[in-house]
Amino acid sequence: MDCLEGMKVLLVHHRIDCDVFPISKQNSTYHDLTIVLKGKMKYAVAGESMVISEGEAMYCPTNTYMTREQSDKASYLSINFTTKLNEPLPLGSHLHNVSSHEINNYIEMISYILRKPDFHNDEKLYHLVSLLLLKVLEQQEVLHPMPYVEKIKAYIGENFQKDITLESVSKYINLHPSYCSTIFKRNEGKSVTEYINNLRISYAKELLESSQYRVGEVGAMCGIPDPYYFSRVFSKICGISPSEYRKIAKTYGGRFYSYET
Repeated sequence: MDCLEGMKVLLVHHRIDCDVFPISKQNSTYHDLTIVLKGKMKYAVAGESMVISEGEAMYCPTNTYMTREQSDKASYLSINFTTKLNEPLPLGSHLHNVSSHEINNYIEMISYILRKPDFHNDEKLYHLVSLLLLKVLEQQEVLHPMPYVEKIKAYIGENFQKDITLESVSKYINLHPSYCSTIFKRNEGKSVTEYINNLRISYAKELLESSQYRVGEVGAMCGIPDPYYFSRVFSKICGISPSEYRKIAKTYGGRFYSYET
């Protein structure tokens, strides 16, 4: 996946039946993925507390505050790594159902390499860690909607009447614009801009049907202050102009639906 481009593995720990010591990570420049293999571990990521049980994992992206409480013995695999852009991966902080036959095999092979007294094969370890991370990303994408996509949709829903763009949405979500665009279109089937405009035009239809505002005023209230651009966007989505839509809606009552290939 593109989000792992330029990945560098900084540290890999495989601890078996060891005491869990407390840690505090403040705005570090690396990602942290810890998979619990046995026992439980207590974390707080960006203020969100969680208990990670066997078969689950904790993910903390870069520039994020994280703490871990001291607890009883546990077995776990912990990976610290960086990526080219160092943007947060499309993962939640508490990952459920991480354990699988394929992932367990990767963990066993990583553990075997780390236990070898003459270990010096960085390339092989890097390859296995890459496969493990890719599998975790793949599984979570299938099990859960992209967490960032839901945040993007919520932000747009609250702000579509304002002057928002892909860049402003990406900045709020703390993602690179190109990555933000990629994960959104992959999950929603449309671009961020298309999603914004669809919400705006849907609201514009309501105003055209139920109010006496002029077309230009309706456009401004929907987040498109340029009346010519508003008419162009409206016509592209609906197949008719705002004025034509209002006339038909007023004549026949109710909403007017159209279809465009």
